[in-house]
Amino acid sequence: MEGFAGWIIVLVVALVAFAYAVNGIVWLVVHEWPWLVLGGSILLAGAIFAFACNLAPDRVSRIDAQVLRAKADEAAREVVRARQGLERETVELQEIQARRKTDFHYLTNRHFTSFRTADAWYRHKNDAVGTRGELSRSLNLLRTRKNQLSRPKRQALQVVIDGLNPALSRLSEEIRRGAEALTRHNSATAGLRDYIIANCGERGRRWGEDLARRKALRR
Repeated sequence: MEGFAGWIIVLVVALVAFAYAVNGIVWLVVHEWPWLVLGGSILLAGAIFAFACNLAPDRVSRIDAQVLRAKADEAAREVVRARQGLERETVELQEIQARRKTDFHYLTNRHFTSFRTADAWYRHKNDAVGTRGELSRSLNLLRTRKNQLSRPKRQALQVVIDGLNPALSRLSEEIRRGAEALTRHNSATAGLRDYIIANCGERGRRWGEDLARRKALRR
């Protein structure tokens, strides 16, 4: 009987506690519902954030990586197009001198155009260097992030990293190749300048002096 009485007491206490809890919740809903909604929203946001951080870091990284890889590929294509423009014009400038052309206006216009071609390369190169820096920083962040994950998730993130490394390498290689093409192009432009001065008479000499004077003023 004593044992049965003890269970009865426990049951009564539990029912009383439950009744007070229900009463308290009803009071909160009636009198303090804005705070109840705010608290619930905070808890829900925290749960969603924890889920995103713990369950899907590799998926989020993969989406970011796709955007970065596309940007790097586009920058590399622009650099390639600019380099090809330099290479074509380098050949043309060399052929002009080989054909011994002496049309002053034609030659000086081609000299001016060569500077515009070089300027276009510099614009694309600067954009590519900026993209390369962004890609390199993102790779460093991904490597740091990988070290904070469990083994299966580290492996998934390594796949993402491995997919970005070739894009970074290709972009760096195209910037290097473009810089070499620019050196050859500048040499051909300087050769055309000297050719104009030597083969276009007095106008060519005056043009060369004006060119040297303007260059000195820019320094």
